[in-house]
Amino acid sequence: MASSPSSELWFWHFEGGGISGGFTWRGPNDVNDFRLPGDAIDPPLPFAALCDRLGAASMIVGEQVHGRRVFSLTSGARKGWLVVPECDGLVTPTPGIALVVRAADCVPILLWVEGACVAAVHAGWRGLAGGVVATAVARLLRLGHRASDIYAALGPSIGPCCYEIGQDAAAKLSALPGGEDAVLRRGGGSWFADLPMLARAQLAATGLRGSHILTPGECTSCRGDLFFSHRREGAESGRQVGVIVLSPGE
Repeated sequence: MASSPSSELWFWHFEGGGISGGFTWRGPNDVNDFRLPGDAIDPPLPFAALCDRLGAASMIVGEQVHGRRVFSLTSGARKGWLVVPECDGLVTPTPGIALVVRAADCVPILLWVEGACVAAVHAGWRGLAGGVVATAVARLLRLGHRASDIYAALGPSIGPCCYEIGQDAAAKLSALPGGEDAVLRRGGGSWFADLPMLARAQLAATGLRGSHILTPGECTSCRGDLFFSHRREGAESGRQVGVIVLSPGE
């Protein structure tokens, strides 16, 4: 995956196999801020521009509450804009619908089966502990796809260098696949978590091939020149997004 932005919008962008998607960065003068107002009936300008950029007919965004609920749209086309309440994962086999996940330290995960289906997942420590990754993969399997055919890309997120957690979170994350290696105790007794490692381990545990899982190399908290970070900037931090769409005509 890229270590520097590929354009004014994209940190990393991919296209092929009937799929288009990628992860944004904060952009010059923070132009790519995808914060979502709670009363947004129509898509805020950055979302509308992103939808146009992808040539998508519509866009779906989850409210993102650090849970495990995954919303599936299995038939029909939704025109325009939809915010799904209390949702941290989105799945659709329908072409032309852009699925968006917002993040400012949590792990944005994009999943796809070439030419067939796409998904987007918001995975913070609570979501990882609650099983949102396995739930999203299970939805793809329920649609008839094999785990070995699923690809995943993990967007930029906070790294173990900066993500200090409490003892309760450390205990819950240590019990997950890969948790023994991903939860670290450092001098002074502080606990730190490697969320990308945990996400990758959970994807592998569901049957994804290691070669099908792309992971980032940048920490959102360290790289303030590239990314928004809630841990670094506080509640007023902006948001970058991961977005994926099944191309029409595939």
